[in-house]
Amino acid sequence: MLSGPLVTLVVGLAGVAGVLATLGQRTWSETRDRAHRISHDARTEWWCRYQWAAEQANQQENVRAQEFGKAVMSALTDESPVTDSELAILAAVAARLAMMNTDDDSSGGAT
Repeated sequence: MLSGPLVTLVVGLAGVAGVLATLGQRTWSETRDRAHRISHDARTEWWCRYQWAAEQANQQENVRAQEFGKAVMSALTDESPVTDSELAILAAVAARLAMMNTDDDSSGGAT
């Protein structure tokens, strides 16, 4: 006799539990997606700043821009979004800039 209302109560509680679980999973997923998006945006902005600094450092005619670009590149290596592979890229660019500077110095002394 009490089985009808009891079954209705159990089914209702199961439905509420399902809705609450879905809302919890959705909140967790949105939080994780937001954190990923923030991280991605920070990395993208870091690369834009690095690209600008590299362009400044590679200016042949403007020594002040070169020095400023190198200083910005150096500061960017200390920021948190830098990965090991990006550090390898930074080292390669720094080595290239150093090689260009020694080539300029050696050719400047020869003329």
